[in-house]
Amino acid sequence: MKILSCFTVVMFLLFTAQAQQMTKIDNLEASLKGKNVWISWKLDNVPASDYWEVQGSADGQSFLIIGLVLGSKPGTSSEYIFKGDTRQMKKDLKYFRVLQIQHDQTAVAYNAVMVK
Repeated sequence: MKILSCFTVVMFLLFTAQAQQMTKIDNLEASLKGKNVWISWKLDNVPASDYWEVQGSADGQSFLIIGLVLGSKPGTSSEYIFKGDTRQMKKDLKYFRVLQIQHDQTAVAYNAVMVK
């Protein structure tokens, strides 16, 4: 039982360390339209990914998952759009970022942007 617990902790730490690698998406945008927050980004030559986590934060430091967007075919150009109802989110979220979850379950965190 201790081996499984240690393994779980090590995997969590590895996943967290991977998620801390910040990569920049120049065209990541977040805007408020009515009662919805819209988050969009576009990538050329998309890396293999299972899905994207859309995350929100009040302070730009501690993020929580607010939604998921499915990945696309690797090597293509793809535009991603997330629409979330602000009435169903924590009230003070003003920073947003995306976290790419790759096929091997490693994660890459992208830069955060403030909602316009």
